[in-house]
Amino acid sequence: METKHPKRRLDTARDLLAKGYFAACCVLALSIYLAQRLGADLPGPINNYVNDLLCMPIVLKICQYAVRYIRSDRQLLLPKLLPLALTLYYCLFFEYFLPGYHDRYTADTMDILMYLLGLLFFYLMEYGETGKTSEYDGKAG
Repeated sequence: METKHPKRRLDTARDLLAKGYFAACCVLALSIYLAQRLGADLPGPINNYVNDLLCMPIVLKICQYAVRYIRSDRQLLLPKLLPLALTLYYCLFFEYFLPGYHDRYTADTMDILMYLLGLLFFYLMEYGETGKTSEYDGKAG
């Protein structure tokens, strides 16, 4: 008779975090945005960088939800190169292209670092340490 090993505490905590990170990121980003709109005096790093850090996990999870809905597959993972490509697009668009056309946007290498750290967080939450892959990784068309 096989015995099942109980989950380690770290596994359970990671599982809980993986299930709730999207909502937590959305609430935190919305809170910062509302505080900024209301004129709150936020510390510099929070005011300037936290929403950039949260951006990619939020955008990528929404993309994943959309693809899961379209494909009717609640377990589907995005191909691993797609989040990277979308993150690089955000970096180029918001940190290179837009600053040349709109005064509201400024090129900032720290923003790029925050986007990339957000991507890393998304990878850890979605693919975990096991290196899970999407059924679409490595398949053409």
